[in-house]
Amino acid sequence: MYLLAIPSTSYLTSSSSESVDDSKDKNALSNDNLSSNSASTDDTASNDQDDISKYSYDYIALLDKNMNIVLEASDTYIENSELGVIDSNVPLILGQHAKNSKEKNKTYTYGVYDLTHNDWIIKRIYSYISELGDDYYIAYDNEGVPLLLHKDGSKVIKKDFDSNTNFKLLGNHIVALNDITSSASIYSSSGELIKTLNAKYITLYKNCIITSDTNKDGIVYDENGNSIFSKDSLFKKNTNLGISTNETMTIYQYNEESSLVEVQISHFYIICKLDGTIIKLLNQNEEPNSNLGLVSNGYFTYSSDLTQLSFYNQNGTKYVSSDNNDFTDFIYPNYYYSKENTIELYNYTTNTTYTLDVSKLSSPYLSGIHNNFFFILSHDDPNSVLIYYKDKLVYQGSQSYIELINDNIVVTNVTKDSSKKIIKDKDSTFTPYSALMNSKHIIYDKNGAKIYSSKKSEKILSINESYLQIMRDNAIGICDYDGNFLCKINLSSK
Repeated sequence: MYLLAIPSTSYLTSSSSESVDDSKDKNALSNDNLSSNSASTDDTASNDQDDISKYSYDYIALLDKNMNIVLEASDTYIENSELGVIDSNVPLILGQHAKNSKEKNKTYTYGVYDLTHNDWIIKRIYSYISELGDDYYIAYDNEGVPLLLHKDGSKVIKKDFDSNTNFKLLGNHIVALNDITSSASIYSSSGELIKTLNAKYITLYKNCIITSDTNKDGIVYDENGNSIFSKDSLFKKNTNLGISTNETMTIYQYNEESSLVEVQISHFYIICKLDGTIIKLLNQNEEPNSNLGLVSNGYFTYSSDLTQLSFYNQNGTKYVSSDNNDFTDFIYPNYYYSKENTIELYNYTTNTTYTLDVSKLSSPYLSGIHNNFFFILSHDDPNSVLIYYKDKLVYQGSQSYIELINDNIVVTNVTKDSSKKIIKDKDSTFTPYSALMNSKHIIYDKNGAKIYSSKKSEKILSINESYLQIMRDNAIGICDYDGNFLCKINLSSK
């Protein structure tokens, strides 16, 4: 199915300029009932009702593969939903505002709707609903108190949470975080309390928790709340450290990819494994101002004179460039360094090296990386850009704005008139939304191929394998890759 929506900053007129009244349309989602033709996961959940404008629409329509409207709704909020293609097998979190409400600030009630069976899985009775991973919803009652629900809507798993609770997944378990009580309570999928950890600072990773507190040792716990690294681990493995066991151990970082921990005890900074094996020890009494830290698959060191940055893998082997120079920086998953007219990158996950020619830019630098795309900007001209796919130059331009939509790279060529709206200061450039609306675009897919080029000014809203969703000529609609509208709705300003 395809989701077509009009933001709440405009209102709807149909192609024939007739207004749509959802109370007269059998396929409309009214504020009381939902009817229709009979014919993306986050691991964090919180009560973000104040951010409602992001996904609030005056009108939405769901269309089948033949572009026939099968469902319409007005004054609707869609949780975590991108425009464009949606999976009809995945229920939608829908919030709606009562038409007869006279409140200045709109209040929505939320439920979960099954597009396959055309029925509510969870009735629209909650003040807010958000997803928690693949299996759970967090629903908030009128008092802001959260309930943990199974996604099939069959049961409330647990409901006696405090209103200050936020939720995250931890391995196969659920963690309820409460800033007021400084606690992390670990629950099983059935809602059974496994363990509660109390600490001033609590950091959650995908499969572990780190706790720390003033004048107390940091500890790493697994998803069941069992300690897997502590000061005891370090001292049992290393009996001759020359550090008093009375010193407090602070844990700064843990990396689940490398299973390395960064800790400080007294004037010692240490990179070690969970079993206490030391990979790198830095004595700042001997090397003042020197530093170290973790990166994805290893660690880095910084010399005391701040001139030498070096990267190492989890076993302590140093990364160097093809000409035996130290890499100067890291953007996951690439180590890189710049020399005259070139930037060399090494991708440690694929063991691949790329050398990019950047001689066409003045004072170039690597601005960002996405998959195998590399974005090179200029310190002297913030609007000039080179885009490489691997080691192939796919785009060079100026007055360009880059967006990422569903792993596709969208390059906006800001028009001469729109470029006047670009705001510049000493260190940055800002391109307002209005400038992007009045410009042409080029789209590259995840393999670096150019798949679309605008023939006239428009705004790209969503991209999928077969269609685009765009705003053009005061209309919003779905078009093919030749730029032809397959269906559209005309817009007019309030």
